[in-house]
Amino acid sequence: MTSAIYWRHCLICTLFLSRFASADIFAFSNMNGFEACLRNTHLVETTATKTGSQKKYLNKIDIQERCFQKALEHLKGEKNASTIKQWVQKAFSNSDRANAIDLIGLQVARDNKTCNDSDTYDVFLRILSGPSSKDPLSLYQRARSAIHTCLKNAQFKSDFLEEQNSTKGSYQYTNVCEILKSEGLIKKCS
Repeated sequence: MTSAIYWRHCLICTLFLSRFASADIFAFSNMNGFEACLRNTHLVETTATKTGSQKKYLNKIDIQERCFQKALEHLKGEKNASTIKQWVQKAFSNSDRANAIDLIGLQVARDNKTCNDSDTYDVFLRILSGPSSKDPLSLYQRARSAIHTCLKNAQFKSDFLEEQNSTKGSYQYTNVCEILKSEGLIKKCS
C-alpha cells in the first residue's frame, strides 16, 4: 500500500515538474524570473510551422541574449535608476558582466550619477579593452553609447580623461582615445 502511494506521488511530482519545465522562461515579470532565466543552460524551443512544428536548441549564450532582451523590454518604462541597478546586479551574478551593457545604458540614461559606480566603470573598461567594432550591435558600440551619456557627468568625464594614460598600443588606449576625440574632448592622443 505504501508503495502505491509513493509511486502516485512520484507521478504527480513528475507531471507537475514537466509542466513547470515547459513554461516560457522568457515570460518573466520580475527580477527573480530574470535570474531564473539567466541560470538556464539549455532549452529546446518548439515553434509551430505550417507542416507541424520545428525544434531549435538554444545554448546558454542564446538563452542569456533573449533574457537580456526581455529584461530591457520590461524595464524600458522604469524611471528609477536604483531599480534598474538591482537588475544589473542580478545580471552580474548570473552572466558575464559585459552582457549587462544595455541594462547599464538604461541605468545611466535614467541617472548619470550611476556612471561613477565602480562596477559600471569596470564594465566599460573591460569592453574597451577589446577590439573596437563598427557594428551597431557590438558590445563596443553599445558601451560607447552609454559612455556618451556618462561623459555629461563631471566626475566620470574627469576619470575617463585619465584613461588616455593607459598603456599605449593597447585596445583600451586606442578606444578611449577614439571616443575622447569623437566627443571633442581632445584633439589628439597623448
